[in-house]
Amino acid sequence: MYENLKDYIEKNPDQFKGFEAKKIEVSGDNNSIIEFKKPGTSNGAMTFICINGVFTINGDWGNAVFTWYEPNMSIDWIANLDDMSYIMQKCKASSGTLDDKHMMEWDQSLCNKRVLEIVENIKEEDNEYEVQNSEWRQYTESPLHWHSFLMFKGSSTFGQYWHDYEFASAGRFRDTRTMIWFQGLKEAVKQIREETT
Repeated sequence: MYENLKDYIEKNPDQFKGFEAKKIEVSGDNNSIIEFKKPGTSNGAMTFICINGVFTINGDWGNAVFTWYEPNMSIDWIANLDDMSYIMQKCKASSGTLDDKHMMEWDQSLCNKRVLEIVENIKEEDNEYEVQNSEWRQYTESPLHWHSFLMFKGSSTFGQYWHDYEFASAGRFRDTRTMIWFQGLKEAVKQIREETT
């Protein structure tokens, strides 16, 4: 699990070593296609397509479609983005069988850890705060169990704070494929920029 896109890129600097970017010219000011692959193989290859405000990623790491209503949107503009939460809010469709199109996964130990962190943060603000029920750990195995627990026992367990803090998303983390897509995009656009300067 990675904290964010920057963290992923720093820990995987050679993910696209030997890959080459090729820009395919298309009509329209902000329209473009970039193929990104290692010569001689299609393993890990990706194609980034930006046409009329729709950004598409196709390749070995899966597929996704994004839309922005930004008049200056281009592949260069998208490559400068770093906030994966913002980026994935723009995702309209993606491949895979994850729990939603925003490509989040669930981890029980992460949920347990984050809930304890949230509780500690609440205690710093409210020194009289106490969790009323320790059985919450039994329900962190999946998002379905956790959300059901919060709906029925969130208030009685965590008091007035259960809704104000990020309890519901405590076990969620971004699917690594999304990080790979956008690291690949950044690397491909960087290569294209270097070739044209």
